[in-house]
Amino acid sequence: MSSHTILSHICEAWQPENYVPQSTPSSPFDEFLIELYVNFMYVPSPSSMAGQGRGEEPMQENDSILSPTVYKSFRHRREHLIKDSTSWSMISNMLSQVSVPYHVQPFMIGKISEAACSIASASENLSLRMLPMVVSILVVVPVDEESELCTEKESDWSCIEGLEKVRVEKDCIGNSSDNYQCVICLEEIPVGSEAVSMPCSHYYHGDCIANWLHRSSLCPLCRFQMPLSRSEQEAQ
Repeated sequence: MSSHTILSHICEAWQPENYVPQSTPSSPFDEFLIELYVNFMYVPSPSSMAGQGRGEEPMQENDSILSPTVYKSFRHRREHLIKDSTSWSMISNMLSQVSVPYHVQPFMIGKISEAACSIASASENLSLRMLPMVVSILVVVPVDEESELCTEKESDWSCIEGLEKVRVEKDCIGNSSDNYQCVICLEEIPVGSEAVSMPCSHYYHGDCIANWLHRSSLCPLCRFQMPLSRSEQEAQ
């Protein structure tokens, strides 16, 4: 009987070293500056690893796919992150903005809240108006060979060509940035420029998403499944 490495979700939060505080914070309140980095690792599900009982070649552990890093920064009042009555909803909102599924959020919220309390209560931080915190998250997503981890099946080119071209507007961007970031190449999409919108309303550079969809039929951010090509539909 073969054994497989079981991957778990990871959440780590800490105060970075060598942080240079702002000389004149724009807010009258004591705040946290939170830099959030998230990766999604798509791994074969147990049924895929076993060949799903149909005599198929089972998927291997090294078939996993690691998404590009999603980055977003937040500024929140310090008291809201260290109070039990407000920290849960505030941290959950941050995690949801970077597409962390609700069912894996509870232990991450606990870790981030605990780190925030520890940082805020440290004697060397008592005189600081702005406290920095870095949060690094890995979300492990089990996927089925046929429907999710699309290493052999490509999205239909006509579906890619049919994606909507949009003009990036200010209201599609959070308050922390003046531009929208393409998480595939990690470059910015300036406000007013053209981008391609997936059916799930996530924006990417046209070339970036076209190349991505030739390797995987999932949205890099939310795992939205692009429609199957006609040949794939007929094969089912």
